[in-house]
Amino acid sequence: MNFVVKPTVGLLALSLIFTSIGAVGNASVRAAEPARPVAEPAPQGDGASLLSQGRAQLKRGNADKALVTLNQALAAFTGASDAKGQAATHDALGDLYNRQGQYAVALSHYQEANRQYASATDTYNANLMFSKIGDMYYQQGNFNESRSAYSQMSVTKPETNAVKQTQEKAGKVGGMFGKIKGATSGGVSGATGAVSAANDVKNMVEQERAAYRQFIIYSIYELGLGKLDTANNQADSAKTHFTNALSAADNPIYGKFGQAARWRVAARTGLGDVAFVQGRYPDAVKLYNTAADGARKDKKPDMVWPAQRGVGRSLWAQAGAESDQGKAAKAREDAIVSYRAALQTIETLRAGSIGFDESRTTFLATTADVYNETASALAERAILTGGGSATLAGPALNDASEAFKIVEQSRARSLLDMLGEIGSDLTEGVPADLIQKKQANLDRQQQIAEVLTGASLNPDAQKKSTGDLEKELDGLQIEFDQIENQIRTASPRYGSLTKPQPLTLAEVQQQVLDDKTALLTYSLGKPNSYLWAVTQSGVSLYKLPSRSVVDDQAFAMRTQLIPAKLRTPIAGINLPAAPTRGLGLAPQAAGPAAEYAKAANALYSTVYAPAATVVGDKRVLVVADGALNYIPFEALVTAPGGADYSALPYLIKTNEIVYAPSASVV
Repeated sequence: MNFVVKPTVGLLALSLIFTSIGAVGNASVRAAEPARPVAEPAPQGDGASLLSQGRAQLKRGNADKALVTLNQALAAFTGASDAKGQAATHDALGDLYNRQGQYAVALSHYQEANRQYASATDTYNANLMFSKIGDMYYQQGNFNESRSAYSQMSVTKPETNAVKQTQEKAGKVGGMFGKIKGATSGGVSGATGAVSAANDVKNMVEQERAAYRQFIIYSIYELGLGKLDTANNQADSAKTHFTNALSAADNPIYGKFGQAARWRVAARTGLGDVAFVQGRYPDAVKLYNTAADGARKDKKPDMVWPAQRGVGRSLWAQAGAESDQGKAAKAREDAIVSYRAALQTIETLRAGSIGFDESRTTFLATTADVYNETASALAERAILTGGGSATLAGPALNDASEAFKIVEQSRARSLLDMLGEIGSDLTEGVPADLIQKKQANLDRQQQIAEVLTGASLNPDAQKKSTGDLEKELDGLQIEFDQIENQIRTASPRYGSLTKPQPLTLAEVQQQVLDDKTALLTYSLGKPNSYLWAVTQSGVSLYKLPSRSVVDDQAFAMRTQLIPAKLRTPIAGINLPAAPTRGLGLAPQAAGPAAEYAKAANALYSTVYAPAATVVGDKRVLVVADGALNYIPFEALVTAPGGADYSALPYLIKTNEIVYAPSASVV
């Protein structure tokens, strides 16, 4: 069998995926040759049109194209000294980097957007930027700075009576439009009346929008502080904030806003999180189930999965605290059922519904948490059922196999997301009219979102009432799902690419491995990590230390390999400051080879030694995770000590090492 030795995992991943896409495309047979996909237009126009194009490209998932267009928009707005335009573009760039997990870069854009909005006296959007700044600090674990950002928001509790009066006035808008139409044919006096009526309509729409945005700011503020207090184990305060947000969303006036449904679920899920951190697991299960039921009732399927995940982790924790082994086993089974349901919801959403992006930014949970926790629960049960034996069979093997497939599924989804972010064309063979309908739908959704959030630079876009815009948005989201289903029906290839089916363990044994190759697949998590050692004839599963422990050991070895001046951060991995040394620098007292051997052997003992007997002298196919992606396994040292680099017992001396981003892509 032929393997590619990795120069970098990312490049290998892309090359393998592009190869497979080409193979599928060449093999496809078309009953009727459809039109080729519609090409993205080249960025052109003034700052406002470029900003609109960039936002639309980002909405469609074309981050690389959006980046170019948004930078052009920023240059245009800067040249025109348009502060609000610059602010809106920095906001969009922040959203782009936020989606990619580059929180530090997103933070800098949100901070600049906040400054520019403030200079343009746009208080509402300046407030929104404070909330996004707070979220970026939260994502980086800097809770003090996050709280400081939220505290700078100008927040007023929404007044129910004021909103009610505004809505009652807004009910007369239809009549006023009729008045305008009739007045325009009544001469000079009629024209004067039309202008007056038009101004009344404009004022009422503005009042309604102002009340809507007041509700938005208040809800974001309460939910943001609620998640901060939850993370800091300040349960009572967190409960107060989530209850405040829920009360506003449940209000008969504000509850009519479409966004209220989303925040109702977020607040209920937050209350479940509070119960979870307090160890009140049965209460947490009830609260999460209430949140999930509410999401279904409000027809927000994209809001269901965080609550399902909450039920799963609560039941799993409850099983760990249960002394009755029968009850503990039942709780574990129920937890896994809930986790499976959460994964099914996520996969359904990611394959079609655009609401997924909104839910991803609403909740504490990320989809990666769901995949990791589900796989970890199944792996842990496999180890428990296996009775301490690393080699598995029966129910233990079934659980280990399901956990392995979930890990593969997560990696396949990550690779697909990478392709989407770099603008890879996954729509070859899809009828052009369906692509046009999909793009037009997304563009209109983006336009409505800009109006509702105050990000639109088009004054004519403000004429529709909030209620009408939200009704239109709901209809567009339903239409979008229908279009996606039509595309999959018209192009099975598109469906296979957007809904990847990873290989099972048995399929890997049959299709990927030969009798001279062993697969090592890693899944790093909290509080434990897991290692699958797979050969043609058997499957073994090992529990490893937490992700943080493995990352620290990998970083220690990397420090010995790379001089400080050449060292770059590992994206997405928080590691301690590195000592200023590495190969080629002045030796320490114990000698540089001994220091290197110590670090390389420590990592070997943690991540490789448990499976060394199973692997023997076979070729090793490594599917790494976390910081292990940045470590050459060939350079692991099988024993500590030694003063000569050339004499160290490197793993490469006994085993050939090859790499892949997942077992399925091989």
